[in-house]
Amino acid sequence: MTLTADAKREVRELHAFFQRWFRGESDEGESNESDGSESHETDTGESTSAGAGAVVGFDHPEASLSASFRMVPPDGSETTREPVLESIRASRGGDADSEPPFRIEIRDLRALTTTDDYCQLTYEEWQRRDGEWSGRRSTALFRRDETAPNGVVWVDLHETWIEGRDEPPTE
Repeated sequence: MTLTADAKREVRELHAFFQRWFRGESDEGESNESDGSESHETDTGESTSAGAGAVVGFDHPEASLSASFRMVPPDGSETTREPVLESIRASRGGDADSEPPFRIEIRDLRALTTTDDYCQLTYEEWQRRDGEWSGRRSTALFRRDETAPNGVVWVDLHETWIEGRDEPPTE
């Protein structure tokens, strides 16, 4: 597989993990197959479910964020790997009571730049909590790392709110 394909797979699988984790559907150290409810856009614009057998336990985010990981969330603050992991860990099941169920959709996933060892992607991440959608545009930098779940690690992530739309665009 190519570096770009590995990075795209990582985005899809980590967000499928987040959906299950925030719903309270996975436990630390547990591996599950996808329940098929996650919707993801393929390179051709088709909507697909997360791959069966994806790593579900908390080992996936721990293994896929580089030691030097940096994130700028939509509020403009800056954070690093350990606080991000602590926040994710503490949020397990935080959206378990959401009606309809909490959902994450990844849209418009595409490569911006690729070198031998780095890949920069951009995508829209849409989250539905209690029936309300919010969207963010993300730009992420990945580095090749054969020890990571999908052969890449997250190096940098910058998110910005998508204003003016109340739900993801229809495909």
